[in-house]
Amino acid sequence: MAFNRRDLLKLALGGGAAGALSPFGGLLSPSRGRALALGPGPKRLLTVYMPGGWQPSMMFAPFTDRATPAVHWPSYLASPSEIENLDGTGEAPNADDARYPRVRTAAVWDEAMMSNPASFAGSPAWPDVNIPRQWGYAWRHYGLAEHTCVIHGVDQQTAEHYSGRRASLSGVAGARFTAPAIHCVAAHALALAGTHRPLGAVTIKTGGLSGSTPPIARVGLPAHAAPTTIAGLGTLAQTFSDDTPAWDGLRHRDAVATPGFDGTPGDAVPLTRMDQHALRRLRALRGRSDDGFYERLYDAHVGVSRKMALDLVTILEATPGFEGENPHWVQGNNPYQLQVGRVYGDSGETWREQFDLALKLFKADVCTAINVQAPAAYGEGFDIHASGQGPMTDLFNRTRGACEVIGRLLGEMKATPMGGGESLLDQTLVVLISDFARAWPALEAGNGHWPFTSYVLIGGGIHGNRMVGGYDLDPTQPNNPTGVALDVDGGAAGVLQKHPAARDVARTIYRIMGIPDEVSEISGGPNEILGVRAV
Repeated sequence: MAFNRRDLLKLALGGGAAGALSPFGGLLSPSRGRALALGPGPKRLLTVYMPGGWQPSMMFAPFTDRATPAVHWPSYLASPSEIENLDGTGEAPNADDARYPRVRTAAVWDEAMMSNPASFAGSPAWPDVNIPRQWGYAWRHYGLAEHTCVIHGVDQQTAEHYSGRRASLSGVAGARFTAPAIHCVAAHALALAGTHRPLGAVTIKTGGLSGSTPPIARVGLPAHAAPTTIAGLGTLAQTFSDDTPAWDGLRHRDAVATPGFDGTPGDAVPLTRMDQHALRRLRALRGRSDDGFYERLYDAHVGVSRKMALDLVTILEATPGFEGENPHWVQGNNPYQLQVGRVYGDSGETWREQFDLALKLFKADVCTAINVQAPAAYGEGFDIHASGQGPMTDLFNRTRGACEVIGRLLGEMKATPMGGGESLLDQTLVVLISDFARAWPALEAGNGHWPFTSYVLIGGGIHGNRMVGGYDLDPTQPNNPTGVALDVDGGAAGVLQKHPAARDVARTIYRIMGIPDEVSEISGGPNEILGVRAV
């Protein structure tokens, strides 16, 4: 039976965005055949990778008083009096739970100037101030503290770049992925629950001085959890579009009841005649010793057929990226433009394509989990080893600049309504990650790799405006603080005190997203970090 384009679109979308096209359920209602029950929480995941190993304390200060910073930071970065709550409440404690301080920052910007649009009106140049000191203000402007929880003192269990990336992306450090990336687990869980977004897990690939966005891996999960790497809409068209001359005469698709590789009945899938022939041939190979390989190939072919029928490129081209008003302190038309001097700076192209593509994928509801890279201005990374005022100030400015444009991305997500009184930010868990942290800038003693870092979680499903965990701020070891023990859910053992590791953060992310433990098992006994998830 031949279907029209609208029917094929429903089939390609499966149980995810198809709900918007089939308000009364039907052939691919999300509830049909649901095998996994998810708990409450956001059902989208965005990791923002800071390349090279950042120093998170330069934006998210783990200091609960104004005396400690003087021991661990040189005054030219921030004076103790500038350390305050990110929400602008000064030293006010957390009224919701005094055990967890509010999110803290070095508020080195000129508050009166930055909060006043008239400061920037009618002039092609910025006011005559130290402009990089103003970076990071977007987090206060958009009220992001109330959506942010920072986990301090997490042990990556490595200080090697590639191993650290895998720790942040999967929870387990190592020379290769031994556990699937959190993105692939999220895509797998949503698919099992009946939400088959056509692109489950995606890496938005960018290059530049800081290198390429790190890849993710599914490590044994089914084909529907396999990651897709996209460098832009152009590469997506090459992979998942039939709008090329090579497809002339081959585009017609019929809705065909397609069994699984093992012959079990399956849903209707939009297939060309070539697809139907290829799948029949693959099923005929069943019973050989390499069934596992053929089954993966079969499942992948079915998944690609759905994506081809969807015409993702057309959908994404029609979906807006950043559509709100630019911040009043942005001088150009690009919302990510970053002023460096009074009349020059990064045009914003360092971030625009990948940030806008992430927004399009989420706004169109065609993707579950995304890994995107956020370098500093001009595409530079954070792997600065030198000490002294110049290199330390450079690292401080790079960190704050990247956080500034990330704050604008989050502000757009917060302003995007998604129905039910929720915003895109409410329905997404955003996690800022890196390879590891760096030795702290005290005593001008170097800026090398350091395994104890902070994870910044923003969005839905968390307790906002709180810091969990911390560092052993020993004045005799001002450069190399380690994490402190905190409360974790030890399962049958009850609440335990332990030093958090990357695998505990991964487990916490899964719990926030409502993903059951049996779908997200990580060897080594990971525990949920308590105080992060809103319960």
